[in-house]
Order: sequence, then structure tokens, then C-alpha cells
Amino acid sequence: MTIVSQRLLVCEDRVCSDCGSPFTTNWAQQLCNPCRYDRAARSLCESCGQKTGQAGRKRCSRCRYGPIPPLQAMSPEELSWLAGIIEGEGCFGTFKRHGLLRVVMTDRDIIERLLAVSGVGVVSALTKRAAHHRTPYAWTVARAENVRDCILHVSPLLGERRRAAAAVILQRHGVALPTSREMIPQSPEAWAWISALIEGEGHIHPGPLTRDQRPRISVESTDLDIVIRLASLTGAGTLMSRGVRNGLKPTTRWTVAKRAHVHLILKHGLMYFGDRRGERASYALAKLGSL
Repeated sequence: MTIVSQRLLVCEDRVCSDCGSPFTTNWAQQLCNPCRYDRAARSLCESCGQKTGQAGRKRCSRCRYGPIPPLQAMSPEELSWLAGIIEGEGCFGTFKRHGLLRVVMTDRDIIERLLAVSGVGVVSALTKRAAHHRTPYAWTVARAENVRDCILHVSPLLGERRRAAAAVILQRHGVALPTSREMIPQSPEAWAWISALIEGEGHIHPGPLTRDQRPRISVESTDLDIVIRLASLTGAGTLMSRGVRNGLKPTTRWTVAKRAHVHLILKHGLMYFGDRRGERASYALAKLGSL
């Protein structure tokens, strides 16, 4: 049963029995409001005795999920691949006060690789939007230290829009946004980023059931700086503005149709693509007579 303090007939000046601060109240309470609501909203963990951060919760996050794992050391190629996936399919949320990083895809092998490469976050299955859709999976980083460290490492390789979102999250941690960094065209680091972006946002043609069997690669994005970077890092492809359609933001499409360039990009991408993109890339290369 919840006990509610009685309302006083006359406002009284009192001293908090917890912190000793003076306060004025219309209610028969012995605690000032900061102490009162802090007690109400933060119960103690039954395992370690620390405050849980939420009313009614029996265990704190550390006891529920274990110690906070550190971000794994990543090679330049792994870091570039991670940044490319986040650029294509990731989002920065405003979870609590420290933010959140999430990537949602239907390719479970890619989501699980994000966890394996970074060593942080959790993988979960989400609800299908429709019965005929594939099951989406999410890689979510929600623990404060992991969110901060992930964003600090990948933000130098992100585009303008993602960097702006990253800056908001880092500001909550009291950390400045790192300086943007350019990759060397056609370097291993660049190929990892290119392949990850194609994995998340790109299309590889053709498929076995496609009428037009000419191999090509395309990426369409609302971020002009990203498709310009694709063209710069690969030294291939053409850019075409798609304009405004159905009230959405205008997009730009990067398309590679020259056989030698398609071969070059897909050959380098095979070592980074997941199962689904890897199968499609192999099919396209076979059409080029390269396998």
C-alpha cells in the first residue's frame, strides 16, 4: 500500500532529515523533494547494494549484464568496414542521456559480425513488418562507455550528416568530435569502407532472375558527400541526381557499369561482403567471365 503524506493547512519551513537542507512544503513530508524523488526513483540493487537507476528494479545494469566490455582493438580495415556499415544502415539515438548506436539489417551474418568486430553491443531479432518480410536483426550499443568509444573511433570516417549526429552524442559525454579523416583511394582501408557501404546501401546487378544480365553496381543516397566519396575512392562510376520524388529528399545515384571497374570493385569486395552480397557478387563476376 502506498502511503501519501497529508496536506498541511499552513505552509511550513522544514529541514530535510536526509541531507539537512531547509525547504518549504505544503505537505507533511520529512524529506526535501530532491531526496524524496531520488529515493523513490532509485531503488537499491539486491546483489551489490548500489542504486539501480529505476524504481522497482531489483538489480543494477552491472549485475544484470555483467561488467562493461571494452571496445576491441580493430585493424584499420575493420574500423573502416564498421564505419561503412554505420554510414549505410546505422542510426544515433537519444537513449537516456548518453545516446545509443544501432544498426538494423535483415542480414544476420552482418549484424553478428558487427558484434564480433567491435566486441560490444547486443544482437537481437526484431518483429517483421509483414508476414512475407524477412526477419530484421539489430546490433545495439546502449551502455554509455561503449557508445562514447564506438562513436569516437568511427566518427572521423563518417559523412557530414552522421558526423553532426555523432557530435550531439559526444557532447553529452563532454567529448569533442574528432577531426574528419580522408582515406587513400583504392587502399585496403578504402576498399573495406566501399564494400561496407555497398553492403548496406548498394545494389549489385544482375541476379539469376534478372532480365537484364549486364553486370553493374549502384548506390543511391540522400548524402551527396557520400556518393562523391565513393567515386573518388574507387576512381570509377558516374553520378546522377535523382531530384525530389514523392515528397522525399533528393538523392544522388552512383553507378558503375564499365566491366573493368565492376570487376575491380567486386573482386575487392568479396573478402568483406556477407553471405547474400557475396553470392550476388560472385554471380556478377561469373557473368564477366572472371570466375
